[in-house]
Amino acid sequence: MSFHGRKLTQEEYEYFITKLIEEHGDINSEVFVRKELELTIDYRLGVDFPKDRREALWLVHQKIEKKRKRMLVRSLIVNLLPHLMGHHIASRFINYMLKEYSHVLSNDEMKDLFIDK
Repeated sequence: MSFHGRKLTQEEYEYFITKLIEEHGDINSEVFVRKELELTIDYRLGVDFPKDRREALWLVHQKIEKKRKRMLVRSLIVNLLPHLMGHHIASRFINYMLKEYSHVLSNDEMKDLFIDK
């Protein structure tokens, strides 16, 4: 797997996430979401993950969120379609998300970020 310094332990991660929620009541604010992503990077990829690549991940994250919101609206519009259509939309979104993150992360980093050990 990738190595970018020490990774936060699960206990540290949960502590910092709880503290973040307590300090920033609005979990939908851009500041909160950015700090949450930073903590996730520290937990999954390492505290020494490069700043320029953190910024690139933030840009990818924002792009994915915009698409997720558009897809949510679209799925609400087509909610009369069979249940299978919902799985198709979710599958397309997951493939899109992984493709976008893969522009910034190596295969090992992708595994670290998305696969529980």
